[in-house]
Amino acid sequence: MTRGPQPVAVAGIATGGVSLAVVLRPGIDALPSTQGGMLWKALAGMLLVIPLLIAFTLRPAVCANDHRLRIRNPVRAITLPWGAVSGLRAGHLNEVFDQIGSEYQLWAIPVSARGLRRAGRERAGWPSPR
Repeated sequence: MTRGPQPVAVAGIATGGVSLAVVLRPGIDALPSTQGGMLWKALAGMLLVIPLLIAFTLRPAVCANDHRLRIRNPVRAITLPWGAVSGLRAGHLNEVFDQIGSEYQLWAIPVSARGLRRAGRERAGWPSPR
């Protein structure tokens, strides 16, 4: 089964693109400026902010097919065959565990605060507010 990009992924990519545009626009406008250290300040600001925006908004992804789970976080990429996955946990972070005991965080999958509260109430045996 092939599925297209999910709305949350599209929103993350759109947010990253808009953020890059917001950073690049004043930075590029400042480049031809010859006033003092403005050129160096603009370059330094862009060199600091652009890699962070790309790493935290455009790079994270989780892809799954019949054979493997591929996790792409800001710093590293992990590929786990389904036979190596021993469990998943959703809490304040979404995590996957392998047979060796390593855990990997799934940055690209959002965690719902409402879902966390609901799950906590159910575990505690409290009645649902609805």
